[in-house]
Amino acid sequence: MSVIEEKQSKAAEERLWSYTVGIANGAVTTCGTDPVTGLKGKEEESPGTGVAGVWCDRHFILTAKHVVEAAEVRDLRFFIRRVGELKSKHVSEISLDDGCEPVQLGDPNAVIYRCEFADLAVVTMEQAALGPMLEFFDAVAEWYEPSEGERVFGVGYPVSR
Repeated sequence: MSVIEEKQSKAAEERLWSYTVGIANGAVTTCGTDPVTGLKGKEEESPGTGVAGVWCDRHFILTAKHVVEAAEVRDLRFFIRRVGELKSKHVSEISLDDGCEPVQLGDPNAVIYRCEFADLAVVTMEQAALGPMLEFFDAVAEWYEPSEGERVFGVGYPVSR
């Protein structure tokens, strides 16, 4: 890969992460011990990811239905990307300082919609409900259908790359 291709790849990855959120579902949280640190932990159930988008004037987080299983909006916490360059670390190098506090939706009118026939769900919300750091992908104006063989980046279930 050339230097230009590497910079393009890095820019695409940075942009993609600006739309991505981590999701913790308190409705399925159980207490236990973190197998790596030995600290009392939560989220023995797998946390999930979502993408922030806007369709016309409707802001949403698109995720897998199993991520919001049994949840009401108040049960969900979201992890928003910090400002700055993404850094890669080996799991053994990660510390508490690398983490961020989860954010609860600040929108009393937010709703979870679950798809009946696929593992998809949408959480609708006001634009500022998760704070100013989250960007929303414009699903109408920015939608792009890649050509066969074209490089595509993705984050979240079922694959990240």
